[in-house]
Amino acid sequence: MSVQSHPLPDDVTAPDLRERIKNAFALPAFDTPQDEADFWLKDDARKYRLRCYMLFTGVVIFALFGVSDYFIAGAKLSQTLTIRFTTSALALAVWAVFCTRQTPQTRELLICCYGGVLLGGNILMTIVSDARAADILPFCLPVLMTFGTILLIPRFRSITFITVLGCIIYLSALPFTPTSTGTTVVNGIFLALSACACLVASFTREKLEREQALTALRLGALNEKAIEANNAKDRLLANVSHELRTPINAIAGFSDVMKNRVHGEITPSRYADYVDDIHFSAILLKTNIDDLLDLSRIHLGKTGWSERACSLADVIATAISICKMDARTNGVTLDYVTDGIETGMMTDPDRLAQAIINIVVNAIKFSARGDTVKIDCRRVAGGYSIAVTDQGCGIGSDFLDKVREPFGQVAANSFNAGKGGLGLGLPIANGFIAKSGGRLDIDSELGKGTTITITFPAHRLIAAAPPYEPLSQRGRGGAR
Repeated sequence: MSVQSHPLPDDVTAPDLRERIKNAFALPAFDTPQDEADFWLKDDARKYRLRCYMLFTGVVIFALFGVSDYFIAGAKLSQTLTIRFTTSALALAVWAVFCTRQTPQTRELLICCYGGVLLGGNILMTIVSDARAADILPFCLPVLMTFGTILLIPRFRSITFITVLGCIIYLSALPFTPTSTGTTVVNGIFLALSACACLVASFTREKLEREQALTALRLGALNEKAIEANNAKDRLLANVSHELRTPINAIAGFSDVMKNRVHGEITPSRYADYVDDIHFSAILLKTNIDDLLDLSRIHLGKTGWSERACSLADVIATAISICKMDARTNGVTLDYVTDGIETGMMTDPDRLAQAIINIVVNAIKFSARGDTVKIDCRRVAGGYSIAVTDQGCGIGSDFLDKVREPFGQVAANSFNAGKGGLGLGLPIANGFIAKSGGRLDIDSELGKGTTITITFPAHRLIAAAPPYEPLSQRGRGGAR
């Protein structure tokens, strides 16, 4: 079977070509007039000091060139110096107005006036001078235009106005200029090339600045949308979690009553096993819902936080005692080591205990039966350190950042297969520790265990603190 090819009609590719040409030779436009105004306001504020300095420098340099007039002006020296210093005075007056409080549009207009004054003065000196000076002075015009384009950094339309004005004035003055035809042609070509270079440079610079500003605006808008979407997700999680807690609390409460035979034995006996499963599942589901609610509150900045002085030793000991049941169930030994120095801290002890529980339970969950999880707590240079070390599966370097994120879990392997959890333990712990003014660091090597270190700065610590009332015991979960 043969396939015939048909050429595309011209009007299919023409719009793309026109669009490319338009994009190449048009300055990017802002979406709203307010964005355009903000762009020029920021541009003017950013370049204001530089422009003030360069405008003044330009006047000084233009006046100092009067020294060269002694060598090229000849008999027209007095007229040339009069024009030069009058022009310098006018340019200095424009500079003084420029340095006062003005709008960006007014300052751009003043730059145009400044350039017109210097160009006009230079051309007027060319007209009144003799042939020798008239051959040399026109070469100053490209220098003045380049100075304005590169150092004063005006808008493209401003430099276009100055350049076109300068060329028109120069061409208009040619009949009155005492110079040869060859020199006039050379000067004209040099001036035209310089004008083109100035226009291209100014256009390219402004186009790039506009594109950068547009990109920043669009990225900012996208970032705001992303933040709003994330906040909406957190609000949804918080609302859903809150609504689910009521029925789950009822299921957990009534199944606990049935499990403990408060109102008598359960018959037949198989139902007793079902009740145990229901109670365990309800507690597990309640834990996950609590984690989701905590995480959403952390992201929304609405975490319940009751900061007060507490004993770090009491908080850590309470957290470890809550984790002992999980350790016994998994056949893991907890080794608690402390320097014995009494240390207090300003924090929410319940939230800090919850963070420590999350980290220790995680270490237990990913340890093999017979392993030891070490909790080393001590004063260190500049603060206090709590290091939780396990001998479990470890975390690969590619996942060290991921485990800090919500629902971030390490890749499946023989250690964590079937461990469950939503991957919220460490993100919640990280959020509570950060709110306490601390830092959570993870040091791990795949297959060789993990050390999670909590460090609190010295300014959060106090010499002594009242004892901490133990957190009510509840099962905790989470996954790396």
